[in-house]
Amino acid sequence: MGILRLCLALVVVLGHAKSAWRPMDAGLAVELFFIISGFYMALVLDEKYKDRALLFYSNRIERLFPTYLVVCAATILCMAFFGLQTRVSLADYGEALHRPELWPIVLTNLTVIGQDILCWFSVFPDHIATNLYFKVSPGVPGFEYTLIPQAWSIAFELMFYALAPFLVMRSTPFLIALASASLALRWAGTTYLTDVSYYLWPRRVFPAELCFFLFGFIAFRFRGVATKVPAWVGYAVAALLVVFIAKHSALHINRKLSWALMFAAVTIAVPLLFETFRRSKVDNFIGELSYPVYIVHILVIGYVLKFGTIAVVAATLVAATALVFAIERQVDKHRQRRVSRSELEIADRKTQQLNTLAANAGALV
Repeated sequence: MGILRLCLALVVVLGHAKSAWRPMDAGLAVELFFIISGFYMALVLDEKYKDRALLFYSNRIERLFPTYLVVCAATILCMAFFGLQTRVSLADYGEALHRPELWPIVLTNLTVIGQDILCWFSVFPDHIATNLYFKVSPGVPGFEYTLIPQAWSIAFELMFYALAPFLVMRSTPFLIALASASLALRWAGTTYLTDVSYYLWPRRVFPAELCFFLFGFIAFRFRGVATKVPAWVGYAVAALLVVFIAKHSALHINRKLSWALMFAAVTIAVPLLFETFRRSKVDNFIGELSYPVYIVHILVIGYVLKFGTIAVVAATLVAATALVFAIERQVDKHRQRRVSRSELEIADRKTQQLNTLAANAGALV
């Protein structure tokens, strides 16, 4: 499934690079990624973290934050010493540090939490002070103050992680009902809040985006069906999905219908693709690139866009590969050791309990 994840990440890169060829809306690609994330969270909670919610939480934080913080630090260094031009300067960030009313900007850059909410605010510089207001325009949009603007979606991931250990215990009908409620909320907002940008409602409202994570959760419940499908079908589905993504913008059908077809196709395909590619080292490596590609590409665009879209994609892949080997794989080794230690501790406790029961039974004889 790595090829699908990387394709979606590259769609976002092409969108932000203002490429002449944009195979799919970048926001749609992010929402499809939420479906995949939902599937994986259901999988790991079932196989690795059953009854270990705290370990799940800490390992997910360890999964996301090292790369995020390194790219944040690299962005600051590039702004300070290597001429990276952004709408918000280091002086603006410095002012935020000294003004309590702007501390939410600092905190959301450090923790990611709230970056989706910041999109609903603007900063209004004036002769007296610089303040944060719940108003999207005019002024400087709040997301311009984030070092990694696309990390609003990571804020949604963190919110879903908080819910996932509780959702995994719920029945499939409950998950379907909750996903339906989320879809109804999206429909209500887009129908009645017509003066609000679609990129704010529903895309910056977590309850309205929750349905996509739940689609992945529900897809996991039908994983058993995918195990009975021949491998060649999985390869064919993967190829068709890549073509569908590449040609999506060229489809001459209603946009809402084309998006609904894409959501349905990915939801249905995810279990099959996982079973087909789960043992492929090449596909796993390709999948490893998706998160660093997503996190680092805005920084790369700041320097490389003048050389063209191909250069942006190539440089982003190089930077992502460096992040995988320098950070992600080292962190993953530590995460897996923590899981192994936890499993050994659980096995030891069970052995002690069995020994205690045996001793008590012997005492009664």
